[in-house]
Amino acid sequence: LSPLPNARYGLAVVGYENQVYAIGGMTGQSVTGAVDIYDPVSDIWKPGQPKPLAVKDIQAVVMAGKVFVPGGETAQGQITDQLEIYDPSQDAWFSGAALPVPVSAYALVAFDGRMYLFGGWDGKQALDKVFRYDPEQDAWTDMPSMPTARRYLGAAVSGRRIFLIGGEYNSSALRTNEIFLPDQARNPQAAWQTGIPLPEAMYGMGVTSVADIIYIVGGA
Repeated sequence: LSPLPNARYGLAVVGYENQVYAIGGMTGQSVTGAVDIYDPVSDIWKPGQPKPLAVKDIQAVVMAGKVFVPGGETAQGQITDQLEIYDPSQDAWFSGAALPVPVSAYALVAFDGRMYLFGGWDGKQALDKVFRYDPEQDAWTDMPSMPTARRYLGAAVSGRRIFLIGGEYNSSALRTNEIFLPDQARNPQAAWQTGIPLPEAMYGMGVTSVADIIYIVGGA
């Protein structure tokens, strides 16, 4: 298939209405805000409106026809708390409510019309924080923290559970698999379960679920 216009890593990738959106990341020696849109029918990439704040080590989710991209690391090495939202129908960006803390290298999923952000890096340490974002209220809410602080972890929804897989802490890859139950979020004692550990320690991998089966691709 046609390659990206520019090689890059640490970017966010989402699919929406039969198009693939590649957002931000690191290209060469610089952080980019580029938005590249891929049409799998024509096998052609076209440029979208660039993200106002160029960042790397980000993820994105689609909710209600918009693409949400929180946090990230800027070209100056600063971790940001900004939430930027892309509207594909208008090819335009606008700002949402700032994150409670600056964070990059987190895990991100959409669940029941809300966005959940797990762990990550604040520029000094790996985090165990969990935040939920409600797009209707444009507001963040603290959730029960992860049992294990980590960054570059993966997340996937299976059933009504969110699996937080792998990651890195203090320069060590992890086999950790912890399961968050959003329906039990009001009870910190019941919100988390321990899952079967990964066969091997890894971080920075791709994680997704298809028909409630979780797939892990690549990683370090």
